[in-house]
Amino acid sequence: MQSRSPALFTTWSLTACLITACAGTVSDPEPETDPLPIPIGDPGAPATNEPGASTKPPEAPATALDPGRVTLRRLTRVEYNNTVRDLLGSKLRPADAFAADPVGLGFDNNGDVQTLTTSSIEQYEAAAAALIEEAFAAGGLGTIAGAGRRPLCELATTGCFDYLVGGFARRAWRRPITADELSRLGDLGARARASGADATAALKTVLTAVLMAPHFLFRAETETEGAAAHALSDHELASRLSYLVYGSMPDDALFAAAAAGDLRSRRGVEQQIDRMLGDGKAVGFVENFAGQWLDVRELDSHDVDPKLFPEFDARLRDAMKNETFRFFRHFLADGINVGELLTARFSFVDPLLARHYGMTGSATGGLAPLTTRERGGLLTQAAVLTATSAPNETNPVARGNWVLTKLLCAPPPPPPPDVPPPPEAAPNGTTARARFEAHRNDPVCASCHRLMDPLGFGLEHYDAIGRYRTTDNGGKVDARGELPDGTTFDGALELSAILAKDTAFGRCLARNLFIYAFGRDPHERREDGRFLDEVIAQAESGGGGVNLKRLIASVATSDAFRLRATEGFLAPQKEGARP
Repeated sequence: MQSRSPALFTTWSLTACLITACAGTVSDPEPETDPLPIPIGDPGAPATNEPGASTKPPEAPATALDPGRVTLRRLTRVEYNNTVRDLLGSKLRPADAFAADPVGLGFDNNGDVQTLTTSSIEQYEAAAAALIEEAFAAGGLGTIAGAGRRPLCELATTGCFDYLVGGFARRAWRRPITADELSRLGDLGARARASGADATAALKTVLTAVLMAPHFLFRAETETEGAAAHALSDHELASRLSYLVYGSMPDDALFAAAAAGDLRSRRGVEQQIDRMLGDGKAVGFVENFAGQWLDVRELDSHDVDPKLFPEFDARLRDAMKNETFRFFRHFLADGINVGELLTARFSFVDPLLARHYGMTGSATGGLAPLTTRERGGLLTQAAVLTATSAPNETNPVARGNWVLTKLLCAPPPPPPPDVPPPPEAAPNGTTARARFEAHRNDPVCASCHRLMDPLGFGLEHYDAIGRYRTTDNGGKVDARGELPDGTTFDGALELSAILAKDTAFGRCLARNLFIYAFGRDPHERREDGRFLDEVIAQAESGGGGVNLKRLIASVATSDAFRLRATEGFLAPQKEGARP
C-alpha cells in the first residue's frame, strides 16, 4: 500500500471543515450571500450587497407533488475533466487516471452508487496540485482569478490574496462564498506562510485546497427547514442546468443569469436551455447522455478480433463514434421528431466510414444523405452494431437485449441459474441465427431468448463491425424477426420503422433523460411517474410527436428539476410504483 502524506489528510480535513464547519455534512447555510466585493470579471453572482444583485423573490413552488431529492453527486471523471478545462483552461485530463465511476440505472452520475475512498482523496490531491502548477505556468494569476489579462495586484497584500482566492473559490464552487469561508481559506494560507512558504507557495496551497473542497468535488444543494419542498437557489439551479447540458460548470452567461435572478422563472430557464443547446459545449450532453444510453462509450473498451477484422483500428473506432455523436447532436435542433433517430436517411459519414459502409460519392463527415439503401437510423450505425457484438462475431442475443432495454425500456427477465452457455461456432454453412435458434429451444433459455433473439435476428445483415453482408459463415442471412407483441418484420430498416411509430420509444428516451437528470427511476414513485407524463406532454405540445430539444427543456423547467423536497417530508419511494 502506498504511504500517505500527513499533509494530504491535513489539507483534506481542513478543507472539509472549511466548508462544513466540521458538522459532518456538506451544507451552505447562506448560499446566495456573498459580502465580498471581488471584481473579477464575471466569475459568478455579484455579492448581495453589490449593485446589480438580484432581490427578486423565488417563484413559489407550484406543485402539490413531492418533487423528490437528488442524492449528493460527486463529479464523474468526465465532469471533473470538463470542469477543470472550463475553470482553468487546462489541457490536462487528470480524471482519466481516477478509478472508474460506478454505474447506476445506466448512468455514471448517479449519487446513490458513487463512492469516495482514501485512494480517491490521494488522486484528487495529486490532480489539484498538478492543475494549479499548470495554471501558474501557463497563465499566471490572471488565469487563476478569472481576470484574463487585467492588471494584477501585489500578491503579498491581504487584499490581493482575498481577490485571487475569493474569485477562484467562487468560480470553482459554482456559487458565491461567504466572508467566513474566505477567512478560513486565509487561515490555511497563514499556516503555510508560518511553515516557511513564500507568498506564491502559500497561494498554491490554498488554491489546491479549493480544488479538494467538497463544494468543488460534489454538487451540493441546501436543505430548507419547515417546508415540504423548496426552490433551489439560483446557483444550485445553474449547476443543475450546466451539468445536464454541458457536463461541466456554468459558463459566464449562466452565472450572470443566476446572479440576476433570471432562472427563477420557467421562461428564464427555457432561454438558457435554448442558448446552451446551441453552444459547442453541448457536446457534453451528447457524449455523456447519448454515449451511455446507446452504449457508444463502450466502444472505447470493446474488443474486436484483429485476425478476423484487421481493418478495425482506432481511426475507424473514432469514425464510428463521431457519426453517432454528431447524428444525435443534430436532433438537438428544434422541430425534429425523435422517431427519426431510427429512420433518418441522413448521417455524418467521413471518407473512412463511407468506405466501411460501401457508400458511393463524396463523404466529408458533414450532414449528408445516405447513398446506400442498407443504412438508415441508429440501428444501422456501426457504433451501435459493433458495441453489441462479440469480438469475433455478431451476438443476436446482445443486440436484441439492447433494443428491448435501451429503446423500449422493457428489459427481459434476469436469466435463471445454471443457464447453458451460448452456442459454440459451428461448421461452415451454419449461420449464427441457426445456432442461436437451437439454443433458444432449450426450455431453460426460452423465457428470455424468445424476447431477445427475434429482435437481434433482424440485425444479422450487419457483421461484428457493422458491415453489411448477405451471408454468414457460408450460409444465407435470414433477417426476419418478431417483436414481443407478435409484429413481424424483415431486416433492420423495417424494425426501425415499426419502433419509430411506437410511443414506447419516445417514452423510453424520456425516461432515460429523467434518470440522467435526477439519478432515480420515474417508475419507482407515483410522483415521478406523473412528472414524466407532464414532461412528455410538454415535449409533444408543439405537435409532431416528441422532440428532443423540447424534451430537455421540459425536464429543466419541471418542478422536479427546479424544486427539492426537504428531508423528512419525502413520500415513500415505492408508494404507487408504476409498472
